[in-house]
Amino acid sequence: MKSKYFLPIFFIQVLIFFSCSNQISNHQFRKTFLKKIIFRTGLCFGTCPLTAGYIDDSLNFYFYGGKYAERDSLPVGYYKGRIIDTLWLETNNKAIALNKYFDSSWEINVDGSAIEINFIDSFNTNRKISGDDMMPDSVYLFVRWLQKLPKKLQLEKITDSAFLKATDIKIEVMRLAPPPPLEKIKFTPPKKKKS
Repeated sequence: MKSKYFLPIFFIQVLIFFSCSNQISNHQFRKTFLKKIIFRTGLCFGTCPLTAGYIDDSLNFYFYGGKYAERDSLPVGYYKGRIIDTLWLETNNKAIALNKYFDSSWEINVDGSAIEINFIDSFNTNRKISGDDMMPDSVYLFVRWLQKLPKKLQLEKITDSAFLKATDIKIEVMRLAPPPPLEKIKFTPPKKKKS
């Protein structure tokens, strides 16, 4: 005959098994797809912010806000912080949705903000998306979402050398020649067709 404790003990064991296996699978998922995401945005002829960021599977977050960052209410300078596990999973899910654009690039138009995202997976494969704000909406919105993460996090200010040592991101400003003033552009009238 079964003991009167059999059913309660059995249910407790099942409960422990499922709760532990769920934590393990989340941790394993966090470690399997991406190791880190690096993003950079450049200036344009308007007020596009110069930013760079780094997120890794150890939940570290580094951010640089340069010129015009304050216009988007972003911190200016070098910062570090920590993200929570669910935010890393959300970031991974958003990145997985972009996988059809991996290794894609779009030409940078004259006045576009240069954008670059690097996805490094657990095999150290570097998948890259680059272009400007003319890239597909889903990619552009992902970059804007990454740029706004500092608003959700508690960050501490660090030095530029600590940022560079931790992330190996070099902040570069792409210098574009400004377009000529409209007064100096001469349009030649079209040639009349002979009838």
